[in-house]
Amino acid sequence: MFDFLRRRPSQNPQPAGSLERLSNLARTCLTADAAKELQASQKLPEFLRLASGIVPADSLIELPLAKHVVYSLASGYSPAETVLHAFKLTLAVRLTTSAGDDIVKLLAMSGAAVSGVKQMAKWRDSGAIRSELFENDLKAITGMVYPSPASDGWIKKVMIEYSSAP
Repeated sequence: MFDFLRRRPSQNPQPAGSLERLSNLARTCLTADAAKELQASQKLPEFLRLASGIVPADSLIELPLAKHVVYSLASGYSPAETVLHAFKLTLAVRLTTSAGDDIVKLLAMSGAAVSGVKQMAKWRDSGAIRSELFENDLKAITGMVYPSPASDGWIKKVMIEYSSAP
């Protein structure tokens, strides 16, 4: 389910055409100037490089997540910050569609979440992710994956964010 987190990024490449798909989406969703600026910034290839060990490749094919990625990068968020955001959204989707009320699956996802957060904590420590963004998303991630009466509320809150793709 979250086996991609156990592999090195080179073992979990993004599917062929991911860059082209995100670039095309940017051209259709953003103004012409914003799309050109995003292309020139090289944020899309950097995002895909960083995401290859964190965000499942099949998730980036889903339109809501792809739109979140494009708008995040075009809005000034760094590629690492965008990976953090995409990871949080993907985790909510996987918890909703795969784990359900199965505590064993939920606990397995908790371990996977810890692995992803550890990598992103390194990016925060290096300055690639702003501390306030990391802390905010970490609160949502832990709220979703650690079983408690509030878990469902956290998942619903993040799913509303996911479904409100621009």
